[in-house]
Amino acid sequence: MHRLAGDYELVQSSAHHVVVVPESGWTPETPIIPSKVVEVGTDGRFILAKRQHLKHGNGGYEEPVEGEFDFWILDTRAPAVYGPFDSEECGNKRRELGVSDQLQLQGVGSLSPYRE
Repeated sequence: MHRLAGDYELVQSSAHHVVVVPESGWTPETPIIPSKVVEVGTDGRFILAKRQHLKHGNGGYEEPVEGEFDFWILDTRAPAVYGPFDSEECGNKRRELGVSDQLQLQGVGSLSPYRE
């Protein structure tokens, strides 16, 4: 897990179950960003995420859908989540919410606490 902003953190419990959730727990009504988060960025208030689509494979195991992604914005102050968006819709929502253009996404692997 990796702390992002507010009470929210990036949690990876398997190869494809990578979510942004509150550290204190959540209910179905809690704003979260569902699996599979592949890129994330934060400015201390907003969390941006790029999410790869998943499909149910054999035995109910979810598998990534190659080349299919969407984008999400989580406002940790409200809290409120917006998405899924395509790239253009996400850019429009960023401007509407006042999210800086300087905020960039980075691969979730770069957030590993084990990286040197």
